[in-house]
Amino acid sequence: MSTEKSENKRPFSGPKERSVCNTCGVTFGAKKSLYKHTRKFHPEESQPISNKLICGMCGEKFRLTVNLNEHLQNVHNVELKFAHENFYSEEDFLQWKEKIQVESVSSFKIRNTCEKEAGLKLTYYICHRSGVSNPTSIRIRHAKALGSVKCGFACPAMMIVSRRSIDGVTEITVQLSYSIQKASITAKGSYTIRQASQSV
Repeated sequence: MSTEKSENKRPFSGPKERSVCNTCGVTFGAKKSLYKHTRKFHPEESQPISNKLICGMCGEKFRLTVNLNEHLQNVHNVELKFAHENFYSEEDFLQWKEKIQVESVSSFKIRNTCEKEAGLKLTYYICHRSGVSNPTSIRIRHAKALGSVKCGFACPAMMIVSRRSIDGVTEITVQLSYSIQKASITAKGSYTIRQASQSV
């Protein structure tokens, strides 16, 4: 009888693949847990984007940043890194932000700001080159003359800045996601990857 039971046992399939939050690095055993976490702690990541996020490697489009990041890591083996910094003054944060922008030859602009709860405000910064240019009719001639700074696809680099005021003191926590590989656009417009020399 023991032999029959052992024959009916399901073969060991190995450890179950875990889902990882691309915004903060927390791991989950089920994708639905990851989605709940994203909606609760990273609402900006779970909201549909009107202009679809375009992968610079293959052109595939995504509605959510978290899905694009998963695609970059799993399909194109782009390694994303996440850094956390804490500041106790706006001046210190801005100096650090400027240092990051100079080292990476980039600029981060505010995409969205929202109040999460009393005393807590979240601000999302994205790479200024991320996305597709969409000039208004008034600016079309000027844009054509100068050329657009937009790269034509979604850059994974972003900052999530939380400002919390406690007893009149503002504590600033920054979560920076970036790729150890730096994307560049050649003169022909093709997408290439080179190893980044900068570190955060």
